[in-house]
This record gives sequence, C-alpha cells and structure tokens, in this order.
Amino acid sequence: MKPNNLTGVVFFVAVFFITAISVAQEQPQQDGQIVFVSNRDGNSEIYVMNSDGSGVKRLTDDEESDLSPQWSPDGGKIVFVSGRDGNPEIYAMDADGSNVKRLTVYPGEDNTPSWSPDGSKIVFISDRDGNSEIYVMDADGSNIKRITKEKDYDGEPSWSADGQKIAFVSTRKFFRCCGLYTMNPQGAKLKLITQTPHDSGTFLLGPDWSQDGTRIVFNSDKNRQTENDDDIYAINSDGSNELRLTYSPSFDANPSWSSDGKKIIFDSREQAGNSQIYVIDSDGSNQRRISASSDWADWSPSWSPAGQSSLAIDKH
Repeated sequence: MKPNNLTGVVFFVAVFFITAISVAQEQPQQDGQIVFVSNRDGNSEIYVMNSDGSGVKRLTDDEESDLSPQWSPDGGKIVFVSGRDGNPEIYAMDADGSNVKRLTVYPGEDNTPSWSPDGSKIVFISDRDGNSEIYVMDADGSNIKRITKEKDYDGEPSWSADGQKIAFVSTRKFFRCCGLYTMNPQGAKLKLITQTPHDSGTFLLGPDWSQDGTRIVFNSDKNRQTENDDDIYAINSDGSNELRLTYSPSFDANPSWSSDGKKIIFDSREQAGNSQIYVIDSDGSNQRRISASSDWADWSPSWSPAGQSSLAIDKH
C-alpha cells in the first residue's frame, strides 16, 4: 500500500505543476500585453505579445497592410487601420483577432484611431473634407463629427484618461514645423503644450497620455544630429518639465505608456537594421529590447490595460 500511496502523491504533484505551468503561460502578465505591427510574415500585420517579448501571436491575416493598432480601455477590443477594402479605413476586432468590423466608409484616408477612456468613442484623422482634420465617432462607427477646422495639418490624436482632453499635433500657425496641442473633445479650449523651433523643418509626432493624465510622451527630431534622428520626450500636460528620454542616433518613435506609468514602450532602429521594440523606464533609464529579431521589422506598439490579455501562448 505504501508504494501505491507514494505513486499517487507523485502523480498528483506532477499534474499540479503541469497544470500550473500551462495556466501561467496563458495568464496576462502584470504589465499587460503589447499589440504591435510586424512584417515578419511578408506584409504588415497585427500581432500581440507579452510585455517581455514572449508569446507572440498573429491577429490579422490579410494581403493588405494592417496598421496603427490601439487597445480599447477594457482590453477587449483593438482598433486599427487597414487598406483591405481598397483604401485606409478604420476597423475594430476582438482582442483575439476575431469579429473584425469596418467602422468607417470613405474613399479617401481615415487614420490613427484612439479610444475614449470609457470605450464609447474613437477619435481619428481623415482627409474627407479636403485636408487632414480630427473627427470623433461612436465606437460602432456611427455619429461622425469633425472637431477641428484648419487649413493646415491636424493629426495624431490621443485621448486623456479622464476623457477631458485630446492631445494632437498641428502645423497651424507654424512654418516648416509644428506644435503639440490639447483641446477638449468638442475641439475647443485649445492650448499649445510645446513646439519645434520655428522654421526648423523639424517635427513632433505620436503623443500618448500617461494614465494619471499628468504627462504626455511623444517623439521628435527637434534636436537631431543626423537625418531621421527622432528621440522620445515626455512633458507635463501643462507644458512644463519637458524631458528628453532617448539619445539614439537613429529613429525612435511611436511611444506608449504602461498602465502604471512606470514604463514607456517604443520602436527604434538603433542597434538593428529594422525597427524593433524597446522599453524604457519613465525617466529614460534601463532601456532594453524586447522584440526578438533583426530579420524583420516590429513597430507601432501599444500597451494594453494591466492584467488584460488575448491569451497569447508562449512559443519560446
């Protein structure tokens, strides 16, 4: 009887650990997951991975490019841009890549979508009225409203976590340069946060709000030493305390905050011929690369809300 009891105990322990390992591989990490674009399978498709670069899972599979993915606030959906129906339009899908739905129908270009913090609306840019302007629509694609009206470029919108402000980039009032602005969701209460030097020909792009609404991260070539020399910057939402976070000799772009505000993810061509994905602490320290190969490009990362997951399976 004793050998049989011992065998039973060993069997139980083995099953327990196998189950625990399997469940752990499918559980969302504390930092959430990262959705991003990659051309590793031949064209630009959307993938998801764990915050350490493991568990890569492909979500889209179309002969046209799928770009600009952004998580919904509850982590249940991803909005993105695709040319699969002939021109750049905005689509949404479940976080596992299922239930793809086209949200905009326009023969021109709709781009760079960003969710409102309650998930009920999406802000995006469109040239449907003659030039790049910012629009807001309901999350199902209905009730589209234009909220900026300028002859110059308005783009790159990002909604603050409290829902009260939208950060965006504009060339209004500038010559060969641009500014980072905030406004309310109706397009009023415009405020200039920071700008590139006048007549410098430099730009800033990709604003993203910290979860507490106090900081905005963006990329800019305002201090460039060479062509295509963008770096990551962060600034208080009132325009104070601007801090340069990266000093790469190449192109750092598309920054996104972690939900706890402690880390920033971005893509860079530093140390690799193609764009790869890196993480830094919010003060610019502790830079590390998390995407795995220089044989393809990974870019446009977006961090999910903490604890949310589309159950990417660890293949490493």
